Amino acid sequence: MSEVRSKEFQIRIDEESPDSVFQDEIKILRLEKLSKRVTIISILIPFFICILLLLVYFDLRNKVTANQSTGVTNIQSLSKDFNTRINEHSSQLSKIEESLASNISSYEKKLSSFKFRIYKSENRIKKIKSSKEDKKDQEIIKKKKKNK
Repeated sequence: MSEVRSKEFQIRIDEESPDSVFQDEIKILRLEKLSKRVTIISILIPFFICILLLLVYFDLRNKVTANQSTGVTNIQSLSKDFNTRINEHSSQLSKIEESLASNISSYEKKLSSFKFRIYKSENRIKKIKSSKEDKKDQEIIKKKKKNK
């Protein structure tokens, strides 16, 4: 067999094969796609983290605001209850003071009446005593007259 070499079919040893060139291009394309994906993901992850942090912040702020408004509402209701109780007690106190004032005036009238009665009674007692003394004096005088 004779070796006939055609120019079309030659094996090149020192050069790269055409398949390897295509494979390299495919690898480069894959790397470019991968780098684009990594770039997009590296941008999106911090973006999503920021959005998540903002959502958490707004939720906490709303909860704190709701808690504060609930606390303020509770304090306002307690203040209203306290004020109503103070008003009730003050009205009860004024009623008690009025009743005591009227009772005191009636007791003062009764006391003055009793004082007047006592005064009259004392005067009567003095008159009775003086009349007894007069009677005793009269009896003594009568006895003296009889003895004489």
